Amino acid sequence: RNEGWLLGSCASDTTTAQGWCPLDRMTVWQVHTAYVPDTTVAGSESFLQLEVGAAVLLKRRYEDAWKGWAYGQLFVGNGRQGMFELSNAAPQLLLNREPAP
Repeated sequence: RNEGWLLGSCASDTTTAQGWCPLDRMTVWQVHTAYVPDTTVAGSESFLQLEVGAAVLLKRRYEDAWKGWAYGQLFVGNGRQGMFELSNAAPQLLLNREPAP
């Protein structure tokens, strides 16, 4: 079982070899639940404010006590970065195909 990995190849050259890529590098996370950090809590600037519909690039998943959290960057806009709870978003696979002739 290859959980967390995706087998792929170059879409524009089907003669190239296939290879494994971490799934997190091929996805953006679309926010479905907004989140606003509590600014009265120390360290709140470390958390990423999320708006419904925003896309977040996942840069690192946390483990152990922070399992279910990740560090990410907004895909568009000001490129803010910070920690966010994965349950507030869902992964969306990025696909690219060459236009048909």
